[in-house]
Amino acid sequence: FWDLEIDPVRPNRVYATTGYLSTYKIGNAGILYSNDFGFTWTKSKVPFKSKGFVQRIEIAQSPSDPSYLYAVACDIGTVGLSEGFYGFYLSTDTGKTWITKQDSSYQYNMLGWEFDKEPGGQGRYDLALVVDQNNKNKVSLGGVNIWTTSDGGSTFLPSTFWRLNYQFKSLHADVHSLKQHPGGRIFACHDGG
Repeated sequence: FWDLEIDPVRPNRVYATTGYLSTYKIGNAGILYSNDFGFTWTKSKVPFKSKGFVQRIEIAQSPSDPSYLYAVACDIGTVGLSEGFYGFYLSTDTGKTWITKQDSSYQYNMLGWEFDKEPGGQGRYDLALVVDQNNKNKVSLGGVNIWTTSDGGSTFLPSTFWRLNYQFKSLHADVHSLKQHPGGRIFACHDGG
């Protein structure tokens, strides 16, 4: 298991993600949901294979419309180039089914170090997601950098760039968690101290 989220409206509804560990060739990548706080689980219908492609998945639910959930996944990579962007997904039926909004053919590897399509990243190490509390289509995705979409995942723009950190103009790399304060500000937890 990589992530666990509790529905803000229905506290007995819980979402979880699982992953495939390519190094050990064990596990299955997927998204699960429970209506009885984890006593029983149901597999969501996801648009990716459970083995050999997706390693880690993070999910986030829209506070303004809890039927909307988003997920981001990193790939298993290749030797020396692992854990890059694999896909960004949307569910509009409280996690039962998912559609692909972006896949690895997107113009940027949003889990990489630069603003390009070069493979690789650190998705197994740092991966975060938050949906804006007032806008179900505004989502921020954290990895090395933070990317934000205002149209539900059709397009993304960078919000931070780790190289600017040393000129005090941006955020340190490696974002592990994103949370929104009730006042609207986004807080990022990263490994920069």
